[in-house]
Amino acid sequence: MPSFVLQSLLVVTCRAMNEMRKYQMILPALAFALAGACAIFGVILMQSWREYNAFNDRNAQAQAKLIELKQRNAEQQAYLAELQSNPDMVERAVRERLGYSREGELIFKFDR
Repeated sequence: MPSFVLQSLLVVTCRAMNEMRKYQMILPALAFALAGACAIFGVILMQSWREYNAFNDRNAQAQAKLIELKQRNAEQQAYLAELQSNPDMVERAVRERLGYSREGELIFKFDR
């Protein structure tokens, strides 16, 4: 084999070895960067998951409170309708809440 062919093969082999060394240094750096990106993404994902669960908890509490308030509103609307339509109900409410009495009546209050 001529010597220039051997030299060419040697040069090509050296270049290939240099390219391999570059990749041998780049690949661990890329793997490390990928692992870091995955860790950061995992932390962000966990934080988002916690915020999502906290939002769902607050939403469930708000829904329960809304149901409770709607029920209370319905009770008060029924009481108001009764007060508006029944004069005896008005008299009873005034006596119980305000302590009013008819003329000549005595009111006795007892401590419970």
